[in-house]
Amino acid sequence: MPGMRNMDGGSRHQGQSAAEGVCEPAQVCYPRKRRENWPFRIYEENGKIYQNTVPRRSKPDLTNVEEAPF
Repeated sequence: MPGMRNMDGGSRHQGQSAAEGVCEPAQVCYPRKRRENWPFRIYEENGKIYQNTVPRRSKPDLTNVEEAPF
């Protein structure tokens, strides 16, 4: 982005030479809230952003399973 400039004097980072324009991504964490029949992972409700969660699957009951015929 050529229109941006560094506002920090960099006095505390004299020993490090990092490439210009490189920064760490923000650690974004959204509260988890299940929304039924909603296919998207992230949604907004009442001005807040939530992460749609998938319900956990329980293990199938294998007590009455028969052998395959082949």
